[in-house]
Amino acid sequence: MMQGKQIVFLGAGSMAEAMIRGLLANQLVEPNQITVLNRTNAERLKELQQQYGVTASQDLDSCISRASVVVMAVKPKDAEEIFARISSLIDHSPLLLSVIAGLSTETMTHWTSKNTKVVRVMPNTSSAISMSTTGYCTGKAVSTEDKAIVHSLLSGFGTAYEIEEAKMNLFTGLAGSSPAYMYAVMEYFEDTAKAHGFTEEEGRQWIVDVMAGAAEMVRQTNRTPAELRAQVTSPKGTTYEGLARLEAGQAKDVFREAIEASAEKAQEFEEAFKQTTKSKA
Repeated sequence: MMQGKQIVFLGAGSMAEAMIRGLLANQLVEPNQITVLNRTNAERLKELQQQYGVTASQDLDSCISRASVVVMAVKPKDAEEIFARISSLIDHSPLLLSVIAGLSTETMTHWTSKNTKVVRVMPNTSSAISMSTTGYCTGKAVSTEDKAIVHSLLSGFGTAYEIEEAKMNLFTGLAGSSPAYMYAVMEYFEDTAKAHGFTEEEGRQWIVDVMAGAAEMVRQTNRTPAELRAQVTSPKGTTYEGLARLEAGQAKDVFREAIEASAEKAQEFEEAFKQTTKSKA
């Protein structure tokens, strides 16, 4: 489905790189189908070109004019300016995907035109190993055929889910930011192992194995996490005591607050983007 299509990444940060690495590792596209641009950091472009064999460029007009898919992976503060620059270059109707947190399809359409095929995407950095949990929603100009292309592309670096746009900010907290929460748990485990005489490397390997095993238990047994937790928790046993301490520390509430804080920040971005459209109405 992606054969012959040219994908242009505007922005060369960690998320763009993760998506590129996943797409190439999964052989959904060839390196010569990907072009990466940024505004000033030529060294970063050279690095990506050498590592992945993609095309590096700073010629915005030329790249956009031949793109089938444009992936907006710039910082939120640069979004409006970049959209303004490309709005006159997309008459050939490429798919315009944004991985910018909080940027709604409505705002993207306002910044371009009602005929622009805009797609709001929230991947995570596990894209790099083709294991992203990616949510997306599409604008009104995106056809059924376009949606199939979007789904195929996003599935090239993980699992893609079409999400109701009103829930995209919450999805950002649940799936977009949550790998960092899991890394934090790993850090806590490492620190505890090290504090009790094990090496940091030993602690890291054990928690990686434990988290992978627990995830596979949920996946393969089709049982809920609550069921599996109850199964391994004997009254007054070691696991019971550990869980009791987690409950006493209100771990559930802390995680919920972390997820909701991420979602609220995405909502702040969304409202700020909307204000730019109102000021020009």
